[in-house]
Amino acid sequence: MTAEPEDLVSRFLDGTTDPRSLIIRVLVAARRAAGEGVPSEEIVEFLESSFGAFQARRAHSAWQWSRPDLLSALADLERHGLVQKNTTGAYELTKLGRLAGESAAEVGSIVALVDCLGSLQPQDINDPVLIAAAQTTVEVDQLLFPINRKSTQKEPQLWPNELRRQNVPWHVLNALHRGPQTIIRRRCVRRRRSLVSCSCLVAP
Repeated sequence: MTAEPEDLVSRFLDGTTDPRSLIIRVLVAARRAAGEGVPSEEIVEFLESSFGAFQARRAHSAWQWSRPDLLSALADLERHGLVQKNTTGAYELTKLGRLAGESAAEVGSIVALVDCLGSLQPQDINDPVLIAAAQTTVEVDQLLFPINRKSTQKEPQLWPNELRRQNVPWHVLNALHRGPQTIIRRRCVRRRRSLVSCSCLVAP
């Protein structure tokens, strides 16, 4: 063998890593290993000692985890029902958290769907509502759905009027506006256009 071995690189951290996803992974591993919850400080310490964090520090000597950001991510997961505290105060996965951690679904998508559907009654959830909620997921945002970027007036106003006729709850439609402010206008128009297109396919 004369070839040079490739460097070992962790995919644990990159520019798009969602800290909520990392926390869910830690809790999935802890459940499989010991079947019990993990205190918040141990979650943070585990992430700080990970190989991904080690490589990040080697690449940038000043790099370090933001503990407030990690604790905020943990609180967000608890607020959306993906994790909960047990009787000892340690965090463990809920059934929804297990779904996020053991499936291919993005944690950000599960959180977005909870935001959209969590306050609705079962009888309020129909095809247009589910299609609207799906537009807020990470996976759908990654799909190519062209829009007319030159249309800065007509198209952005056309789709909201059509969606109001679908009787989708306002807070679900409002969720289409969420995302990074630098791309939110184009993303919102794309989401609305995609939603109208899909709704037309399932309309009676």
